[in-house]
Amino acid sequence: MASTIANKETKYFDKYENVCFMYIIKTTTKEKEQVYRDLCSKRVRDSVFLDTENALLKSNPNFPDNSLFHTFVINNNGEVLMVGDPFLNDRMEALFNKVIENEKKKQERI
Repeated sequence: MASTIANKETKYFDKYENVCFMYIIKTTTKEKEQVYRDLCSKRVRDSVFLDTENALLKSNPNFPDNSLFHTFVINNNGEVLMVGDPFLNDRMEALFNKVIENEKKKQERI
């Protein structure tokens, strides 16, 4: 998991300079230390929340089982702009780029 996050950061950190990436990783209390060490060793710069109590699912009982819907893009107002991993394939990344560009244009008009 830490390698995947670090690889995405390395590839997209400069390209999306005003975009913050956040991750919620469901883990156990027992595995938490190892996950933390892995994240530190990969020098992950983004925000990572380790959910050892299944708080995300408890707070969102209708959260889909399909992992394709576990990634979403949220604007500064907390509005969901896109659902799906933007780095899963070229089409999703193109959609993500379009969403980010549209959001930038909105911010410039304000």
